[in-house]
Amino acid sequence: MHSKTRNTIVLWSSMVFVFVLSFSCGSIDFRSLQTHVHSSSEIALPSIVQLDVKITKTDLSPADGMRPFLDYFFDDPSEKDKKRTFRFESLGSGVVFLKKNDLYFIITNGHVVGEAEEVSILLYDGQEFQGKVVGKDPRKDIAVISFTSSVSIPLASFANSDKVRIGDFVLAIGSPYGFQSSVTFGIVSALNRRGGPSDNVSDFIQTDAAINQGNSGGALVNMNGEVVGINTWISSQTGDSVGLGFAIPINSVKNSALDLIEFGRIRYGWIGVHFQTIDQSIKKNLRNQVNRGVLLTGLYQDSPGAQAGLRLGDVIVSVNEKQIKEMGDLIQSVGESSVESKLLVQVIRDGKPLSVYVKVEERRADDDLASKNRLLFPGFVAYPLNNELREELKASSDQEGYLVTQVVPGSVAQLAGLKAKDIVVSIDGKLAVKLTEFYVMFSDPTIESFEIVVLREGEKVDLLLKRADRD
Repeated sequence: MHSKTRNTIVLWSSMVFVFVLSFSCGSIDFRSLQTHVHSSSEIALPSIVQLDVKITKTDLSPADGMRPFLDYFFDDPSEKDKKRTFRFESLGSGVVFLKKNDLYFIITNGHVVGEAEEVSILLYDGQEFQGKVVGKDPRKDIAVISFTSSVSIPLASFANSDKVRIGDFVLAIGSPYGFQSSVTFGIVSALNRRGGPSDNVSDFIQTDAAINQGNSGGALVNMNGEVVGINTWISSQTGDSVGLGFAIPINSVKNSALDLIEFGRIRYGWIGVHFQTIDQSIKKNLRNQVNRGVLLTGLYQDSPGAQAGLRLGDVIVSVNEKQIKEMGDLIQSVGESSVESKLLVQVIRDGKPLSVYVKVEERRADDDLASKNRLLFPGFVAYPLNNELREELKASSDQEGYLVTQVVPGSVAQLAGLKAKDIVVSIDGKLAVKLTEFYVMFSDPTIESFEIVVLREGEKVDLLLKRADRD
């Protein structure tokens, strides 16, 4: 027998022996695991529903491209300018989580609901109801649906998703491809994943429990039958499960769902700051060694952050004792904070730790917030020059300064004439050695204007940056 084949057989025989021995000795208690899967499925299934969503769209003219190509050759020409209605149906899942008298509420994904005109709800026991969309939010991709029932319906139990650990056993429950109340088994593969469709602001629980089309809006359940997440998307080139499924942690969902019920919108927290992640180039350019955090690069005048004493050039390292490693961490920590609550924001300033309490306001709608951009100071983002950037910008190898990477529309920086790809070479006749000092130069609120010299396409340009008058 070939030695490689013999070694393979020995290896597999050893693995089988260890597996059987472990099972018989009780070190791997598969019977107990099986019991947990049975019980958690039985607990969770009655509160997971199938959603049949109907959407009607109308094409306005042949130019909309909604009509089949052959219509242009075989339709009656007199019909071509008439509106035509198209009806679409899609399937998804949802979780019954709240009851108010005879009114029940379901959490699902926003993309499941879409622009739904009708939502049919099919319960685990076969009961059917017509639902109404209460509210939805594209930033977090969640929605709430309500329906009325005089018969008692089980509600889902929620776990504390902050306590979920990598390696936890979980079940994904939903209606993939319309196969109602399907249960798949796996583990938590990773935590705090970001990304997904439409730049979702949530972080995600990653699981290898199979999730397919129709699972969206269903539940990720622990071994106690408690919901730890709402299944939302998969990463796949084929559209089918490849063991990369993602669920929004239930702690991130439940308060938002209550906001949708009470206010018709999610009330995101806001403290009025702009910031950038500290990457390797920025880290080398800071005065003091900081291994994590985000650099505060902009403040809205009279915002909660400004009133609390946050300062341009601060490095934010934690919020409510939760580490801030990148921009997404801060966006989530602030965005999910309750309006009117106070946040403990820990910063590094002048190389020393400092704690600041900041009161949270509700984030305005995008259009309204954009109209306030003139109160954002200084209104642009700078980045330290390095050899790669000098080469790209065709600047001399000894050119010093800071590259303007972004100018906020409607800000005083834009009004002053600052442009992306400008190189700031001096502020009031000086150039900060380190990036934190660069922003600190703008931090004195008693100074109303700054003379800025920039290098633009090889030519020096003088600009005057003025603070906006406060409302």
